[in-house]
Amino acid sequence: MKINELVNEINSCTSFKVTRDEENKRLVVHLGDNSSLMTIKYNVEYLEDIDITYAYLDFYKPCGDLGNFYELINLVNEFVNTPVEERKPESKYRIRLKGFNSDNGHQYLTCHTHDVTGKLFACVPNPHLKQEFTSDEINKIINRKDFRATWKETMVRAGLEPVEDERIQKLY
Repeated sequence: MKINELVNEINSCTSFKVTRDEENKRLVVHLGDNSSLMTIKYNVEYLEDIDITYAYLDFYKPCGDLGNFYELINLVNEFVNTPVEERKPESKYRIRLKGFNSDNGHQYLTCHTHDVTGKLFACVPNPHLKQEFTSDEINKIINRKDFRATWKETMVRAGLEPVEDERIQKLY
């Protein structure tokens, strides 16, 4: 399980929320009343190395029982059992399209949907559109039946630009 996956899974629960402590390279899990329940280092290798404050559970009692706490522990256990080097997110790339420049700068391959099955078009950088792709997603795009040869040629000529996620780079 990757760090981002753990954060998303915990944050999707109604009883717990996660904040990132980039300085100390750890995640802090909070209860609904914002009490700090546990801290998980990015490179933790054993469950026993996670700092848990059980006393808060006596006072807060998420959803009236410990069911959510056990689910949280299961998620954390899955994270701990993932090798440290596999916890980083996959590298992502932008595909700059050669010959598609505009007054606003370079244009990039853009997908209308998050799962790369949607309409493809050229667009200037836009944080609200999917323009960053993993290697697997790029292969899926290239192998699509509706992906024209002219797009493939344009991609090959332009090449890939690695997307540096500065926040993730600071983690390691």
